[in-house]
Amino acid sequence: QLLSYSSKRIPHCTGGFPSVKFPGYLKPHKGQVEISRPIKTEQGPLIAQLTLKQDSFLLGEICNRGRSLKYVSADTCSFDFCEAVGEQHCNLFQRPRIITLNDISDALKKSFSLPTAPTKLISGQWKVSVRLTQNDRMLGEFRVGKGGQWINVEASTYRDEL
Repeated sequence: QLLSYSSKRIPHCTGGFPSVKFPGYLKPHKGQVEISRPIKTEQGPLIAQLTLKQDSFLLGEICNRGRSLKYVSADTCSFDFCEAVGEQHCNLFQRPRIITLNDISDALKKSFSLPTAPTKLISGQWKVSVRLTQNDRMLGEFRVGKGGQWINVEASTYRDEL
């Protein structure tokens, strides 16, 4: 579970439902990941493949299982997961276990900032999922949001924040 805050660090939601604001902050709150089989990073990189879809005729699906469909570069939709989160966190996947926030470094527990959006076009309802693959084999997947719900995203420009 991630908590969402505005740029002034005020908790942010829309009508009691999840909402993310750009600029703003996200902070890990709770949750766990179950590793049922060890993942050996020496057998190849762990690749994060994003699926990003906006409930909009204009934007629609941006990334599908790591492939860029429009508007963003390929490396936005598919990237080395261990490079992004740090090798020490990938080492947590090397034996069966349940990983909680207590197992990750303090650096990942802190809130991280979301920049000012380049355009207000990202405002709207989104679905986000991440597949973890290794050598083209899917190892796991997680979704942002509860039960496949759409997540509200609000984008404001610097001028709006004044």
